[in-house]
Amino acid sequence: MAQKNLLKDSFDALLFLFFFTLHADQLSLNVGGFTLRLNNLIGLALLALLVCRVKPKALKISRGFSIILIALTLSILSSWALTPYKARCTLFLGWYSLTLLLYVYLPYLLITLLDKERVLNLYFASFVCVGLYACLQLALSFVGVHDPFVRQQITSGIARPSAFAYEPSFYALYMTPFVVWVNFTYLTERRYTLLQVVGVNALFLISTTTASFVALLIFCLLFPFFSSSWRRYSKFLLGIATAFLLLFLLSPWFAQTFFFKFFNANFLSHGSFLERWIGIKNGWHLFLSHPLFGVGLGGYPLALFEAYLQGEGQYIFLYQRALIPVVSQPLKLFEPMNVTVEYLASLGVVGLLPLIGLMAYLFKQMRGFAPWVFSVLVMLLVMQFNQGLFRTYVWVHLTFVSVLVREKSVSKEVFSPSWVWKAR
Repeated sequence: MAQKNLLKDSFDALLFLFFFTLHADQLSLNVGGFTLRLNNLIGLALLALLVCRVKPKALKISRGFSIILIALTLSILSSWALTPYKARCTLFLGWYSLTLLLYVYLPYLLITLLDKERVLNLYFASFVCVGLYACLQLALSFVGVHDPFVRQQITSGIARPSAFAYEPSFYALYMTPFVVWVNFTYLTERRYTLLQVVGVNALFLISTTTASFVALLIFCLLFPFFSSSWRRYSKFLLGIATAFLLLFLLSPWFAQTFFFKFFNANFLSHGSFLERWIGIKNGWHLFLSHPLFGVGLGGYPLALFEAYLQGEGQYIFLYQRALIPVVSQPLKLFEPMNVTVEYLASLGVVGLLPLIGLMAYLFKQMRGFAPWVFSVLVMLLVMQFNQGLFRTYVWVHLTFVSVLVREKSVSKEVFSPSWVWKAR
């Protein structure tokens, strides 16, 4: 019995570490031109343990889930077959396969084969621990200790926390589904105290990003369409508005520089926003040029680079001409700026159909699972401030929610305060 408990505890520790490092872009090595992340290795170890401990029949995926994955994979293969950028798209096909294996199939097995409540408790606990580490980064900077994983500063010597993510906006995206789930649960089920919810939102806002403000704004705007808890919602809305108003009054520079930077600069006057907006327009034109199958997964920057070299007038290139002669990797200047147009331009309408089918299914079956589906919706909307189709934590959360909605079986005690207390 003692040996069995030891194995269980060891597996739980490895599972927690897998969740904890989902966001950890910086915990990686470059091997032969490929970025190998610590989280990839932990995922492979978990998958190997599961495969060794269960019967082969248990490793099958349900028919409904398989249909969506097969449809998505077929659309990617179709785009790959038609793209003129075979070499790069082949590399991205391998990247997609790894994502499918470790961040869709593995989470599917975890949530279907193991105790759902235990898995989800460890999953949510990992968000808290990542957030506490981000707080530690900020606290250490006040006493002159610079965490090597901090890449940006609020002001001279003061860290702008991002845990192990490359930048604060990625940290904010990672934290979004957890914060949205906690907020929604607080407003509808009254599972948490006000102090606990304030603490969770503080872990989110410590990123000091516009994305975190926009996530809360989206939450407040869309929540009334998902619930009728008006009394608590009005108090929550008043609390959020008061907090940001006080921030603006106490430190206008801080509020305008970080949380409201796009609003303060009238959006298109801000260089970063203008760059993203032009990226969206370029991506849209690229989609219109290849509407059915796109340019292939990974072909986006090559197609834009080719359009630049050929002087195609429908595209806008702000700074590429000046930077190409001085950068070592010119292709990076043509990377996508928005995940939606990246998806459309890469896979076309054919690739869009499986995603529409999945979202339609989630919303159709959302009765009793509103916090989960709502967390997916807000996460995907906030993701528009980032780029990259292979955000591991996005795929994991989407898989978890898809399985929970399909099976309609999740305890009301998931990540309850009593569990957190017992786990200490």
